[in-house]
This record gives sequence, C-alpha cells and structure tokens, in this order.
Amino acid sequence: MTAGGGDGCTEPAGLTQAQFRRRFHYRPPQRDKGGPERLWRSCRPDTACVSRCLRRRLPILAWLPAYRYHDDLFGDVIAGTTVAIMHIPQGMAYALLAGIPAIHGLYMAFFQCLVYAVMGTSRHLSVGTFAVTCIMTGKVVVEYSGPAAARTGAVYDPVLVATTVTLAVGIIQLVLFSVRLTALAVVLSEMLVQGFTTGAAVHVLLSQVPSLLGLERPLFSGPGRLLKLTGAIIQKLATANTASIVISATTIVILVLNNELVKPRLAKWTRVPFPIELLVVLVGTLGSYLGDLSGRYEVQVIGNVTTGLPQPSSPSLVLLPRVLLDSAVIAVVTYSAGLSMAQLLATKHGYTVDASQEMLAQGVGNLFSAWFLCAPMAASLSRSLIVDGTGGRTQASGIITALLLLAVLLWLGPLFSLLPKCVLSAVIVVSLKGLLSQLVGLPALWRSSRADALVWTGTLLAVVLIDIAAGLAVGVLLSLGVLLWRLQRPPAELLGRLPGSQYYVSLERYQAAEPVPEVCVFRFGGALHFCNVDYFRRRLATLTGLERARLSPTERHVTSEHNWCRPASGSRQDTEDRDAIIAEEGGEGSIQLKFSWLVLDMSRVSFTDSTSTRALLATVRDYQELGVHCCLAGCTDAVLDMLHSCRSPLEEKQMYPTVQDAVSSIFTSETGQGNASEHCIER
Repeated sequence: MTAGGGDGCTEPAGLTQAQFRRRFHYRPPQRDKGGPERLWRSCRPDTACVSRCLRRRLPILAWLPAYRYHDDLFGDVIAGTTVAIMHIPQGMAYALLAGIPAIHGLYMAFFQCLVYAVMGTSRHLSVGTFAVTCIMTGKVVVEYSGPAAARTGAVYDPVLVATTVTLAVGIIQLVLFSVRLTALAVVLSEMLVQGFTTGAAVHVLLSQVPSLLGLERPLFSGPGRLLKLTGAIIQKLATANTASIVISATTIVILVLNNELVKPRLAKWTRVPFPIELLVVLVGTLGSYLGDLSGRYEVQVIGNVTTGLPQPSSPSLVLLPRVLLDSAVIAVVTYSAGLSMAQLLATKHGYTVDASQEMLAQGVGNLFSAWFLCAPMAASLSRSLIVDGTGGRTQASGIITALLLLAVLLWLGPLFSLLPKCVLSAVIVVSLKGLLSQLVGLPALWRSSRADALVWTGTLLAVVLIDIAAGLAVGVLLSLGVLLWRLQRPPAELLGRLPGSQYYVSLERYQAAEPVPEVCVFRFGGALHFCNVDYFRRRLATLTGLERARLSPTERHVTSEHNWCRPASGSRQDTEDRDAIIAEEGGEGSIQLKFSWLVLDMSRVSFTDSTSTRALLATVRDYQELGVHCCLAGCTDAVLDMLHSCRSPLEEKQMYPTVQDAVSSIFTSETGQGNASEHCIER
C-alpha cells in the first residue's frame, strides 16, 4: 500500500507519542512542593525581600534615586507644565459634569496626580478628571441630591455624594487588589469599551446642551434619563439665552479651527501644543468681567471660587452602602481604561507596567482624595498623549503638574469666578470628537465581524436608551455570549495531504489537497470542553458519513438538499465530492465507509476537561465497534495529562506526535496486507 498523494513511495514508519518522548528526552514538569512551604518562603524575613516589596509598592523609591536630571528633567518640565495648563479648563469643566463646583476639578488634579506619581508604574499616564467617569459620577450625584432624592425625603449635598462615591470606588479597587482580581477587567473587550465610551460621550454631549443654550440643566435619574433630558431641552428651547448661544458658538468655532488647522501645522514645528483651551477660558473670564455678562445678559457663570486647599472632610458612611453598585461599575471602568492606556504607552517606549500595582495606585488615590472633596480618579487619554508627545520621561512630570496646580489653588482660583459656564461646556463638547468619531468605524467593523459589531452596537444602544450602568452590564453579557458562541463552534474539517509534501490541509479550502486512501483525517480547531463536546461529536459524525449512514435513503436525500442550500456548507458539487471521499452507496440503501482508519488531529486543541475527555474516549470506542481503527495525533501536554487522569485505554500505537507520523505508521502496518475492507452500516 502506498501513501496518499499518488507518488507511489512507501511511507517510512512514524514515531508514536511514547517513542517521540523517549527519543527527545521528555521531562515532566516539577510539581509545586505545596502551599505551606511556598507561604514560608514568601513571608520569611529578609532585607532584600522587604526592599523589593517596598520598591514594588512605592515605585517612586525605584525611579527617583535613578532619576537622570540631565536627560529627563527638561522633558518632564515641559510635559508637566503643558498638562497643568490643560488641567485648568478640563478640570473645571469635568467637575461640572460630576455635578460639583468647578474648583473641585482642580482639587482632583492636585491630589490624585501626587498620589499616582508616588505609586503609579506608568511614566506617561495623566490622572485626574475624565469625562466618562465624571458623567457616571454625576448620575449618582443627581440621584441622591436632585429632585428624585427630594421626593424620598433624603437629600444629600452634591459634594458629599461625589466624595462618598470616590471612597466606595477606592475600597472596591483595594478589595480587588487584595484578592488578586485585577484580571476582572479582561471581560471588557475592546468592542465593548468603544461602544460604552461612545454612548457615554452621547450622555456628556446632551448634558452640556442646556449650558450651551443658557438654560437651567434639568436633573433626571434612572432608566431613560437621556430621553427625558432631550424632551426637557426641546420644551425649553424658546427660553434659550441669546448671549450664551453666541458665546458657545464662537468658542466652539475657535476650538475646532485650532484643532483642525492650527494644531497640525504647529505640530511640525514644536511638540508643545498651543494652550487654546486655557486661552478661551482666560478670554471668556476677561470678557465676562469687562462686559458684565452675568448682570446685563444673564449669562450663567461659575460663581464663587475659594482659594487654598480644602480641609479634610469625611464622606458619608450612611450613604456608602447605597452607592456601592454604581461605584463598582466606575471602579472597573476607570481601572480598565487606565490600564489599557498605560500598557499602550509602555509598549511604545519599551517598559512594563504592573497591572496589580496600577489597581493599588488607583485604590489608594481614590481612598486618599475622597477626604479632600474629590470625585473618582481616572486616566485621561488626551492628557496622557500630551505627556508622551511633549517629551515626558518619568512620573516626575506628574509632580511638576501638581506643584503648578497648587499655585493656582493658592492664589489664582478667584480669577475664574466670572467664567461663563457655556465656555466650559464648549470645551467639553469639542473634546468629545475622539470618542464620537468611533462611530465612523462601525461600518468597517460590521463587514469584518458582525459578532463584534453586535457587541459594539448593543452596548451603545443600551447606554444611550437605558442608562450607563445598565449599558455596561448589557455589553458584558453580549461579550460573554459571543465568546461562548465562538467557543462552542470552533472550525472542524477533514484534511488531505498536499502532493509531494507532509502538509495536511483542509480539503474544502485547498483544491490541490488529496485525501489519503482508506484514512480519514479530522481536525478540531479549538479547545474541547463540556460546552462544545456535543458539537464535536455531531460534526465528526457528519463529516465522516456516520450521520448520513443512519438515515433512510429518502431522509438522506432531503438532508443533503437542505445542506446544499446553506452557503456555509459549500456548493452541491463540493458536498458530492466530499461524500465520494468518505462514503459510497451500498446495497439495500446502506452507506459504505471508504476508510478503515480515523486520525483525530488534536494539534489545535489547547485543553480538554474531564467531561469532554470521557466523551472523546467514548467516540473512539464507538468507531472501533464499527470496525474503524482510531488514533490521536498532535495532542498537547495538557490533553495528554487529562487523558492519563481519565485512565485512557488508548494504546501506544494509537497516539502520535503528528498527523504525518500517524499516517506513516498506518501505511507501514498495512503494507502487504492488501486493501482494508470497506465497512458497512445498515439502517
């Protein structure tokens, strides 16, 4: 007997799995000696161990002694100064999103930047205010300090609600750190995050429309909040303030022209961006003072801005349990977004960030800043890119930012008391371009992966139509559903050999591939577990002809016609060609299988569980009872270990390291014995 491929050459004998391990000196992995000894080694007092622990948990002890003033200081000063300038308008604007006075945005920038410089591992991450986090916090603030809270009889101060949320976020993040659940963020896929942030951007955009029009901002909470807000704005359009509209439109035009025309040209000459946001804030404040916009035209202004640092104030422990659910969502979102940005910048510059330490840094930052009237801490994408673009080298840029903001808090705060709110709203709206522009990529995403597009669109619609927290929950469920669906239906196909080679490829995809005579090679393209083991057995029965063999001729004809109509199954001619390879019509309506060996290519099966392993062994027994010899090829060590744990009855000659070894051994064993007899299965 000769091998498939038509070359007429007798195959050399292949290696079994056991022979392969013996020849190449396989050594099983060493098992851990146990928990008590490992615990003693980790807790044993040691000066070097304590030093490593301190440097890991307080990264400033590692980077500050090694700081290179000649190489790093200039870039850190430029980056820290630039980001401090950006913090002033963004901090005040985003604080209003959270439903608290504008000055609290500067408190956040100061305290949280300091904490992250001490405990953070990213050299370029800028923390403080972030639009998505602030709008999520604002939703909780409205719920417990707005009209809805008044109806229940328990109304809290907005700042107290925000600081309580910050405390809850810090506690949750520290708990996640202590129980090593930092990997929880992996459930937030990229498609989910994009849909979620786009939906949150829609919330931010509509929440700023009242300020842009000079209207009092309606306060709503609960499901459908955005729809209620839209209806209230439409009803009040007739009372819009003309001066506010003119100021808003002028500010937006200036910001857009700068971003689209000036900034790209300026970037060719210098890495330091023009501080247009700070400029419009200063001009707006000056214009409000000279023109008395608040008194003469009823333009809404920020109002009283205090100087100095805030006195420590305790969050509400009574309110704490009631905000835990919303705080948990904020904790996961802020950590995931911050870690993703930190890893992106770390990869660009060739260093690493510690995921668990990032969780600790955010948790401590929130826990500490909650006592100083701050909303939850988050990383800003735009400011982090500015740190990178202006040459920031270390966490020292965050310390420089905090020191400059301290000067603003101590001496310059009252200058912004006459700043029109519509100017800050315009700054926020223009900054949303990056988030809203993610909508442009949806058609391309739909063409490449409809499942990913479903997660993206479903999350967006849930965030917009229901609520932010509910939208995140819907997105997580959709992501897990898509993942489960993909795990349940990995690719499964019959393989043939390319002539003159040892490559085995899909018979359906490669027309040059030829089936091996009397050998059926089946490959399963994913992990095998309890969720997809039934699919594995059904797919194997279908492709090897057993499913058709168990049907009557009439049923077989109807099923084949149905399969021909499905695009995923290929053309009618393809189906007939495949059936001709594995089976043929016998007497009295029976199906005769044209193979006597079944090779299961397990090279793409990363692992199996006990349920699927027992089902795999049962499938092998079923085929052997029908007279078909079975063997496994390419099993990973994890699969082999599970087979051993389940007391596999498979013999050495049924286990091979590759498909080629299996086929070679089959032809070697069959040489001189004639063609294998065909096997018949009666209805």
